Amino acid sequence: MSILVQLLVFGITGSLVYYGVFYGTPMLIKKGVPLIYAFWFFLWFPVMSLFPVSLLLYHLEGNAWTWQNFLERLRFNPLTENDWYWVVGAIVFTIISDQFLEPVGKFFARLPILAPPSYLPAPFNPINYASA
Repeated sequence: MSILVQLLVFGITGSLVYYGVFYGTPMLIKKGVPLIYAFWFFLWFPVMSLFPVSLLLYHLEGNAWTWQNFLERLRFNPLTENDWYWVVGAIVFTIISDQFLEPVGKFFARLPILAPPSYLPAPFNPINYASA
């Protein structure tokens, strides 16, 4: 996949998340939707919108509509024992990295251009997050 296509795909999904968090979530909150539903809807909106696009592209590639071909094309393979070690290792690495990088997140969150909305709960807003 070319760098232009990658920038387009990530740019579109990033824009959807940005506008959803900064504009869509407050709009739904004003209409009476609880924060938990409004926020998570817009975090998952890019995933929900990319799935139908993947089905359309699967069809445009000329693939047969069989379950086996679909699973093979989207690479839905069962995880091996070695894969599970990588998954567990990645989770542990992520938790440790999050703790070490917490001051960096707080620094960047204090910059006006990168500041998260004040209504976000602590796990999504480093300024409101107090380490135990």
